[in-house]
Amino acid sequence: MKLSEIIKIYGDINIANNKIDTILKLKTIDSIYQLKNGDSYYIVETNGDIHCSKWRSSDDDEWGDYSIEEFDIKSRLQGNVFLTLEEAEFEVEKRKVITTLKKYEFKNPDWKSHTQQKYYIEYNYINDNIAYNCCYRTKSNDIYFESKEVLNKAIKEIGEENVIKYYFEVK
Repeated sequence: MKLSEIIKIYGDINIANNKIDTILKLKTIDSIYQLKNGDSYYIVETNGDIHCSKWRSSDDDEWGDYSIEEFDIKSRLQGNVFLTLEEAEFEVEKRKVITTLKKYEFKNPDWKSHTQQKYYIEYNYINDNIAYNCCYRTKSNDIYFESKEVLNKAIKEIGEENVIKYYFEVK
């Protein structure tokens, strides 16, 4: 759709200058792997702040021990490049939830024990809630807890709705 067609449909609307690039790029870029020189993207800083940046495809500019292009590529490889501010904000909240769950994580469980229970959470789509389960000697890519009580304490601190939204990514 052309800008003139958008104006005909929606009228003359005000768009903040810092949002124009984002709005225009959403139509043409569907993946962080399509970013080209000059395209806008968002990055989450180590302290959780979000920074808008431009993709750089030239190694003419040096930045520390490696080029700016390397910084963009390494950030993308770490899963830290987002097309929209909303995606970056979601990631910040998701990281907070995972960090809090890990605070309660079962430290050094005995994975060869057939009697030591390791609890984890699942999302039940039928009942639309968090379900608890346990395992003994098999491990998947989950966060495990020593008991249901510890697991419940973690969920209470985070809030069940936040665990569902950010950990399981259920809308």
